[in-house]
Amino acid sequence: FLCPAEDGIRSKLVTGVQTCALPSCWFKNSGVLAIQMLIFGSLSLAFVVSLKTYWGRNKTWILYLAASTGYITVIGASSRGSQLGLLLILVLFALRSKNGIKGLIGISVLGLLLYFFLPEEQMARFTEMGDDASSLQRLAYWEIGLSIIQENPVWGIGYKSWLPYVTMLYPDGIPPLNIVQVPHSIYIEAASEL
Repeated sequence: FLCPAEDGIRSKLVTGVQTCALPSCWFKNSGVLAIQMLIFGSLSLAFVVSLKTYWGRNKTWILYLAASTGYITVIGASSRGSQLGLLLILVLFALRSKNGIKGLIGISVLGLLLYFFLPEEQMARFTEMGDDASSLQRLAYWEIGLSIIQENPVWGIGYKSWLPYVTMLYPDGIPPLNIVQVPHSIYIEAASEL
């Protein structure tokens, strides 16, 4: 993740307002990393499942372990949305397998293990979901994003223009945290910018 820290500095110089711009790199935050790892894990798992009959047992298990690294990263990234997405993916994979019920039982056992081994802070994020400041901040971003989409339905506000545009609209930040960040929604960001 060798990323120059110039973008965060540049946003303050250009707009005059401190924003939470992150450096330019592949993964701008743990949520983006987790989404990419969901994609990687799912594609890898599908690849291994579809070709396992052509490989030996050892090679198959090594590739299963390699595919699982994406899912392990999702757990470690502590992104609630991605972890819920992981649960959905695992349930769908289990239902599509020959042993669907056994797979669901296995996922349930894995879920219980994770429940007991995840840190309390991570479990608290799930119980507070929707009421915590982070959730309320994201809802505020999404409302602003939807209004931007309505105001600029055809051309958007321009590629990578979310931070400068929203900072211009809300120079003191957006309540409840009074900061300006990316909208934390790929869909809102893409629809408002492009």
